[in-house]
Amino acid sequence: GREGWVAEADKLVPIYQLTGGGLEGARVDAVTLFPAGLRGLRSQWKVGFTNIDDKDVVIAEGIGDGKPPLKLYFDKDSGLLLRLLRYSQLPMGRIPAQFDFDDYRVVPDTGMKLPYKLTATWVDGRSTTKITSIEVNPAIPDSRFAKPVVAARAQ
Repeated sequence: GREGWVAEADKLVPIYQLTGGGLEGARVDAVTLFPAGLRGLRSQWKVGFTNIDDKDVVIAEGIGDGKPPLKLYFDKDSGLLLRLLRYSQLPMGRIPAQFDFDDYRVVPDTGMKLPYKLTATWVDGRSTTKITSIEVNPAIPDSRFAKPVVAARAQ
């Protein structure tokens, strides 16, 4: 929606508000998990072909609406999303972030394939997330969506 934040207890600033390009990036990340909304992320799309790790890939590049370009790379044979390249417009310029999706498996009781491995690469680092299990439609209390309160750090 309209508000977002990142909470990381091990960082100097354990919680920070997302604004501008950071908030737009979080919106793009969320929509890629529910592909029906992909087309609406940008007003214009062009399609091409390339190769990633010896796989034939369809690349869809979205532009328009005064937003930075967005590139989605799909496996030509399976149609699965392999890579997302998005840019955040910050005061110091356009900053890239790349997300690679791998280890797709069928989620039990759904028939859907989802990636169980995500590698995120950005200007100051890289992280890999490996998912061990996915639970479909779990009950989540509304309180989990409230902005966390972070206690002041001891000096």
